[in-house]
Amino acid sequence: MKILITRESDNTNNSKKDPKLNEHVHKDGNTQSEQAHKKIRISAYDDNRLELTYTTQGSSDNLGNIYVGHVENIVANIDAAFVRFKSDSSNVKENIGYLDLKDVVPASVVSRNFEDNPKLRNGDIVLVQVKKPAVKTKQVVLTTKLSISGRYSAVTLGQKGTGCSKKLSEENRKDIIAILKHDFSIKNRLSDKYGLIARTECEGLLDKKNSQSKDDNTLEANPFSVVREEVDILCDKIDELLKIGATRSVATCLYETASDSDFSEKVLRCFNYHNLKSNDKAEENETDNDQDSNTLGDSTFKDLEVVTDDTDIFSMYNASSFHKDHPEVPARLLTPKDGTINILYGLSSAIDNIYQKKVWLNSGAYLVIESTEAMHVIDVNTGKAIDKKKNNFLNINIEAAIESARQIRLRNFSGMIMIDFINMDSKKDYKELETVIKSKLLLDPVKADFVDFTKLGIAELTRAKKD
Repeated sequence: MKILITRESDNTNNSKKDPKLNEHVHKDGNTQSEQAHKKIRISAYDDNRLELTYTTQGSSDNLGNIYVGHVENIVANIDAAFVRFKSDSSNVKENIGYLDLKDVVPASVVSRNFEDNPKLRNGDIVLVQVKKPAVKTKQVVLTTKLSISGRYSAVTLGQKGTGCSKKLSEENRKDIIAILKHDFSIKNRLSDKYGLIARTECEGLLDKKNSQSKDDNTLEANPFSVVREEVDILCDKIDELLKIGATRSVATCLYETASDSDFSEKVLRCFNYHNLKSNDKAEENETDNDQDSNTLGDSTFKDLEVVTDDTDIFSMYNASSFHKDHPEVPARLLTPKDGTINILYGLSSAIDNIYQKKVWLNSGAYLVIESTEAMHVIDVNTGKAIDKKKNNFLNINIEAAIESARQIRLRNFSGMIMIDFINMDSKKDYKELETVIKSKLLLDPVKADFVDFTKLGIAELTRAKKD
């Protein structure tokens, strides 16, 4: 199974409206700033079809997001500037943030050569990052020391030196800093432009390096080479933002960080689906349907892989709490030569199919799916099914039950769900159909239950609400 993570795809192309943006258009027709502002889609892809799909909600306080800002006012007596970095709020104050003038990095001023006149002025265009969210009457705190994090490190523009997470012991911190400071490639890449903070994940690399030191005959590569590669990626990303920021309009979001809790939870749901399916939880947990648990037993990962086609998402995944809890799950970043997720897996067309009212089944029968304020309704029709004998109605209903469970997951239905199956005469057939429905609902990482059949033979289901 693949857990596919990519930017949300849509049919809009704002770059066509603004010729200035055309020089930075991606292969899918979207500008880099538009790419950064899109939601992230996380999907489970198994047996050549989509099984689950979610989009992230993003960080509600915009913490860590990078914007093109406009200096509205300089207040000399408090040594600060007020910068307009958003335009989506009707409350003007919410679109303006506080910037300490001591926090200004020359490279982040993109409207002019800052070194010619090294003082921020009204009207300057500057790249800013949300450092602290608004609290009560205090405005958002901004910084021009742009910072992007990966799994092992965080790189910050204009913050010289090498440091380490304070969560580690003093001894380990000193050892890690010494290793990174003496790495010529890292030192050369950071130069005097960037600062580096080693994250807690580096402790595992240190343990591996120490174990290598005890074995003089080991020919293994330096474990810290992954930090070197990551630092290159993070520095290149900030360099890219500085370059494209000069061509973007004020209030453009150049880089957006999804909420880690939301991101990790939705990756976890796909992971749980894999566990439930591979461990045959349909039979084991028939009487204990607790799919919201994060501990679902042992899982095999030989057929599980996280795949993304976006370098920012790859860094985000490596730094996520899900990856920290499940480092054994392999992850792969597609290169331009590999192609995009939409091309390789047909994700866009699969997403479009979710919104179709009619869903055809292999037998020739079909489902009609509609939603009202009170409930969701699925109607099963024989359609083009060749054999319409009564003894075949059970087979059609079983096929419909399996697909209905999949559609409920894909459309993320919640509340009351009614399925109008083809009428059958035998109570034994209804009992068999009930068993199939229950077993397929157990594959849902969100709690879903079969309630009963009504006197008219309509199946009643309920499903918990989770965005």
